[in-house]
Amino acid sequence: MMFDMDSPNRRGVLLALSAGFLWGFPGILVKSIEGFSFLGLATLRMFLAFLMIAAGILIFKKGGELVASFRYWKFWILLGLLMSFHWAWGMAGFQYTLVANASLFGNTTPLFLLFLGPLFLGESLRKQEIIFMAVTFVGIFLMIDGKGFSWDNLQFRGDMFSILGAFSFAIYSIIVRKKRALFPFYIMMFWLFLISSLFMVLGGWLFEIPFTIGPIPSISWFYLLILVIFPTVAAHSAYNFSLSFLRSDQAATIILIGPLFAAFLGYLFLEEKLPSQSILGMVLVLCGIYGIIAFHSNSLRFSWDRLKSLFKISH
Repeated sequence: MMFDMDSPNRRGVLLALSAGFLWGFPGILVKSIEGFSFLGLATLRMFLAFLMIAAGILIFKKGGELVASFRYWKFWILLGLLMSFHWAWGMAGFQYTLVANASLFGNTTPLFLLFLGPLFLGESLRKQEIIFMAVTFVGIFLMIDGKGFSWDNLQFRGDMFSILGAFSFAIYSIIVRKKRALFPFYIMMFWLFLISSLFMVLGGWLFEIPFTIGPIPSISWFYLLILVIFPTVAAHSAYNFSLSFLRSDQAATIILIGPLFAAFLGYLFLEEKLPSQSILGMVLVLCGIYGIIAFHSNSLRFSWDRLKSLFKISH
């Protein structure tokens, strides 16, 4: 998968790289924030991000676009529900397991899209995709803590939460696929941040999940603000803007730098050392995900070329 490095393409690559590097930071930030439960942290993170996006919409006078998007309120509610699971489980993953595991497992969405494609889109699995899936699963198995597949093992619990977060994002990706081009990214983020935070408040109330678990030091509020500004608002904006210059498969490949950077930061700041088995697993997962993205991209281009030849479509 080659990149034609013309000026717009370079801009897209830089934006996607920026998003990938910024998404390497949530792990060390979440582990540095004290006093919040995973649900409390996810809820406050999304609500503060919503306030920032809302302020931007007001400042740049995009209220008309926001009002027009309200007609899709059922669509926003469904997406907000899915993203509430994605962000809550993602925060739980970072709190319970290693930064490298949480970040990498949170990026296994392409794997689940292969499973969900045949169910929701009538797509068929090819032999090469099955091979890449198998490689990814072997890598995941190697990365999961050797203490055993027990829910009492907090690291295993965190691994599962991170994988569930990726799964919920895969469902979101399928539902949003056809309508994503209808809305600017800031309109989508406005509704997703707002509605997901409301769903998490409702979930905490219904299931009696506390939002705080102890005193909150002043430095935790600073780390939370950094988490909201950079890995949340800035990273999502950069990634969505990069899609104006790159194909989605190219952007998805570039942001795989995020888990690698997260593992490096976890080692540098938290002294998280990965055993050789986990390092091998991480390499296999990254290779499997890259293979899935690359093969799917080539398949799409082949199908388009075939379609042009059948109907003699010319540019």
